[in-house]
Amino acid sequence: IMMDRIVGMIALFALALVLLFYDRSLFESIHLDKMPEYFDGMLLWWLFAGVCTAGLLTAMAVFIHRKIENLPGIKQFIAFADRKSSGKVSRISAAADTYASHGWQILIWVIITLFLIHLTPAISMMLLLAGTGVKLSFIPIVTAVIIGNIAGLIPLFPGGIGTRDAVTIALLVTAGCPPDSAATAQLLATAALILFNLTGSLFFIFDRKNTEVQL
Repeated sequence: IMMDRIVGMIALFALALVLLFYDRSLFESIHLDKMPEYFDGMLLWWLFAGVCTAGLLTAMAVFIHRKIENLPGIKQFIAFADRKSSGKVSRISAAADTYASHGWQILIWVIITLFLIHLTPAISMMLLLAGTGVKLSFIPIVTAVIIGNIAGLIPLFPGGIGTRDAVTIALLVTAGCPPDSAATAQLLATAALILFNLTGSLFFIFDRKNTEVQL
């Protein structure tokens, strides 16, 4: 499960960085009302680019943590972080060591995750926009959805709801989508996501054979 999270993070941040550089002009067109002049789209561009770069560097550090631990003071810092996180650092390190010699498998799953997990919501968004009569090129839609998902990682609201919606709608409108259509499509996408995730609760409702978790 931990490696699944790491692989998903690598795929998401790598795709986002490519889109940020390829579709940079989309952010150059963003101008936020009632905000200082210096707070424009390029500041957001640098913010998201920094987050993605930091995320990829963190993933890289996980896989080469043994070498990093040889640096002065790092072992003590890791031990401190491990105590404060109730052993999470040790579990991440153990997972990375298990997969350290399977680089090609990790790369293959990053690619699969990129297409089946991160690009699928963009295709869904394109279809939802088409249902409102909006025809927008695919790249701006992918950029809006992916950057919106990254914004949703900020723990302001449960599941990123609200933050993800606001960023995605703003980017879609900047790309030329009518505000009403962008809002409608995003709200439908969020509703579909919530309903899809709630289907997982069915396993807990109908599977009552195992009432205790064995550790």
